[in-house]
Amino acid sequence: MSGPPLRERLRAQVMRAGWADLAPHFARGVLLVAQPELDLLEAGVAIASDDQGAVSRWLDDGQLHRATTADGIAWADEDPWFQLLILQPWLLVQRLPPEQAPSPPSERS
Repeated sequence: MSGPPLRERLRAQVMRAGWADLAPHFARGVLLVAQPELDLLEAGVAIASDDQGAVSRWLDDGQLHRATTADGIAWADEDPWFQLLILQPWLLVQRLPPEQAPSPPSERS
């Protein structure tokens, strides 16, 4: 048996990170951005299994894109959180809605 299906393996690898953690990867040009309407796992499976048809369709539709300078500027200003998958050499990221972002640590008096 070859282990769990790819989708299940990737589901177990979904992480969350803030912009500060992703900025160095942005600087290296390895962030792929999935729009909110694109299922992160579906995109991850397609990338990991080299499904060029699906990836090309999402790139053409704007549902998937390489992070741009404009993205980086906005994220540096807004400091958002993302869910992500590491798919060497790429980091597939999807911005989390504010209500799903971790709460900042409370200040102690």
